[in-house]
Amino acid sequence: MKKLSLLFAVLCVATFANATTSITTPTVSGHWTLAGSPYQIHNDIKVDAYQSLVIDPGVQVKFMGPYRFEVYGSLRAKGTSTQYVNFTVNDTTGWADTTTSSGCWHGLQFQKYSGSGPDSSALEYCNISFTKFREADFTTPARICALGIGRGLSVKNCNLFKNTLPYEHSFLFTIETSGPGDIAEVSNCNIYDNYSANILFYISNILGGASKVNHNNVYQNVAPRILFGYGTVLDLNNNDLHDNTATFEGVVTIYEYYTSFVNHVTISANKVHHNTCVSTAAILCLNGKIDITGNLICNNKHTVTTGCSWVEGGGGIRCIYNDTTKPTQFNIKNNIIANNEACDVGGGIEISGGGAVIVNNHIINNKAPRAPGIYFFDEVVGLPSIIKNNIIYGNTNGDSTWSGPTLSGFINQDITYDHNATDYPLYQDVDVQMANLIADSTTNLVGVNPGMVAPTHAADVTESALTADFRLLASSACINVGSTTGITSTYYDYDYNSRISGSGIDFGAFEYGSSTFPLGVSPVTAVQTDLSVYPNPANNLITVSSTGTRGGYVTIADIAGKIVAERMVIDFPAVFDISSIQHGIYFVILNKADGEKAVQKLIVQ
Repeated sequence: MKKLSLLFAVLCVATFANATTSITTPTVSGHWTLAGSPYQIHNDIKVDAYQSLVIDPGVQVKFMGPYRFEVYGSLRAKGTSTQYVNFTVNDTTGWADTTTSSGCWHGLQFQKYSGSGPDSSALEYCNISFTKFREADFTTPARICALGIGRGLSVKNCNLFKNTLPYEHSFLFTIETSGPGDIAEVSNCNIYDNYSANILFYISNILGGASKVNHNNVYQNVAPRILFGYGTVLDLNNNDLHDNTATFEGVVTIYEYYTSFVNHVTISANKVHHNTCVSTAAILCLNGKIDITGNLICNNKHTVTTGCSWVEGGGGIRCIYNDTTKPTQFNIKNNIIANNEACDVGGGIEISGGGAVIVNNHIINNKAPRAPGIYFFDEVVGLPSIIKNNIIYGNTNGDSTWSGPTLSGFINQDITYDHNATDYPLYQDVDVQMANLIADSTTNLVGVNPGMVAPTHAADVTESALTADFRLLASSACINVGSTTGITSTYYDYDYNSRISGSGIDFGAFEYGSSTFPLGVSPVTAVQTDLSVYPNPANNLITVSSTGTRGGYVTIADIAGKIVAERMVIDFPAVFDISSIQHGIYFVILNKADGEKAVQKLIVQ
């Protein structure tokens, strides 16, 4: 009898675990559980205003045809690292055929939020795959996309793959925040093997709000523009964008055209590498306030040339200033720009119209027929530009006897050029027509190997800079010879180590002999050995412990020295809640009774 009862229970569990729920109503709400999975969707569905839907880990949401899912209320789909929530089509047969609507579904769109309380929507550990959109599928004014975000929303640890948009007038993934308080965040996601005939990932904050795109892996996608910001306040950092093909503009493209809107974009600590760009740079920026700091931009290659510098400039970075009504500034600092290849001008960087501050970069082993290092081109009467404390070395046009000028162009602007390490003397290395060149040849380090640990050997796009080590050797002539006169230098170098260790700042992206200390903490008095912070990286709680003291005053500061948390600790270990702290680099500082400070770097993600 017990065996029979046990067998009956096992059969019940098996049947329950394999249950299928058919959705045939236009609106959905409530709670979708693993017991009811898979949920088969037989028509367009939506979470209506003032309604909510919660989807549990492991649930399969399978669309039985080309149907869309819209959210006006709240949708909370949170899986786990072992049980993803899957949004996909039931039968993928025909997905690769762009002439039919078979084998696909029509994506998940979060519209402007309507509810009686705070929006609880979130996507975590979700898979979104096998969407497809033909021109005939756009039968309504609403934009259709694989994932559309029209509000503040957190998307974390998700995979977006095998989505295609052969229709050229829409976007595959979008962020368009709808109000001043909206913060849309996409972090720790994998975005790969997608195709768009227009824009793969579109970001705009014209109506207010801001966007954060951090710690994502974006690879093997094909589109005219891979990531495109248009009128945006954007924090783009710690992403890995590689092996993508941009068939028209950059892998990262930032545009600002709106007269009443000035974007502020930070592009920092990203790796942008091994991408194919048909005609222009891996990172392309137009107008606005844009900071490009601490990135590794390497091994990107152009494939088509028409001999037109208007569209084909820059192997690594291209910045365009063409709107005199906008306060524009391009801050290009602490980057490694190496082994890129442009098909016309500016193997490392091209600046059109001025407004660039190019400070403390490694511009190494780039290649272009003209101006393999930096190229300036005049579109309007340009803003002044500054080129200072850079290592501009090994860039070539392919001529083994002479590479041509590192810096050249045709532009009507002031260019300050001093304190750089270059291959050739100033009269040979700079050829900029019409510009008012403010240069001091005595401050440049000319014709001397910069002395790096293990750099790339030649200007060859196939030699990977990912595995190179561009830090300075102790014998490097680039140490302590830079100048901060006339510029605002960053406090930290490429590795987030403190700048200026000695009598002057070093040339290039690295500060030799420095270590990680926040502002106001001297390397002489700060010690790190007796302070531990874990987990690290972290996003919720951290434990701070010290073996060198029983207690002390603990502060958490950002890289600019602003304190974001502080408290007196009587006994270690102590737990800190950092869930409200924004993603980024921080420092945990223990102030001891004897005046010493112990410091540890903390990554919040």
